[in-house]
Amino acid sequence: MTLAPIVLFAYDRPDHLMQTLDALSKNIYASDSILYVFVDGPKNNASTDVLLRIKNVQQIVQNIKGFAHLEYHFSDQNIGCRDSIIQGISYVLKKHEYVIVMEDDIITSPAFLSYMNSALHYYANRPSVFSISGNSHSPNKFQVPVDYDYDVFASPRVFNWGWGTWANRWFTTDWSMQYYDSFMKHPYEQLAFNRSGDDMVRMLIDEYNGRSSAWDIQFTFHHFRNHAVSIVPCISYTYNIGLDGSGTHCNNSRIQHNYYEMINSNVNPKFIDILYLDS
Repeated sequence: MTLAPIVLFAYDRPDHLMQTLDALSKNIYASDSILYVFVDGPKNNASTDVLLRIKNVQQIVQNIKGFAHLEYHFSDQNIGCRDSIIQGISYVLKKHEYVIVMEDDIITSPAFLSYMNSALHYYANRPSVFSISGNSHSPNKFQVPVDYDYDVFASPRVFNWGWGTWANRWFTTDWSMQYYDSFMKHPYEQLAFNRSGDDMVRMLIDEYNGRSSAWDIQFTFHHFRNHAVSIVPCISYTYNIGLDGSGTHCNNSRIQHNYYEMINSNVNPKFIDILYLDS
């Protein structure tokens, strides 16, 4: 199968980036995959420390090894988390039919690229699938029934700690949020959207009012608006090491360093054919 290119976004966290690249390079198919890296630029009031960290990130990126091809882009100005990701994914999807998306704080299982590529091919012609998620809820928050027959399930929510999509789904997204006023007049539509999580509508409101700089809530709404789903693994193929206060959208939390024991190593997952939301 034709392997999906990987697009990786970074900013000012060289230590996190090194761990992310180390894990990604150990993946099956890494050496055969194209890697695009986008590094956002400094804000106008950036401190000397931040400028140094961004420079370190750029140096790391310029010396990446272990992939079939490397293309990197360094921004002179700060684009911001939301627009940097939207622009970068759009750039890559103008060249390729599908893409795997990473950020600089995601540790991957060695089976991550195998799972993602298999799922992107398996569901490519299923128009109701808009994305493939590599991450899932942790077992202490979400228990898959023991009698469930598949290794993935259909979810109205996108889990964006390592994920993928197709150009023909991505480019139909309304990033201008022209739907917002109409949507906010219909409380039952809001209740339906919150089936993905009781934070969905709140995050959409925050995004519309400029209190957030996120792309994923709009992409999740794009799923909802089109009655589409994301394919999510029952056991996560990724682990987020950025929940330490260092990122744009995260809180401080204790990082568990045994993440390799927690993430999925299954290279032959059983995919679900009949797509439905299992209550």
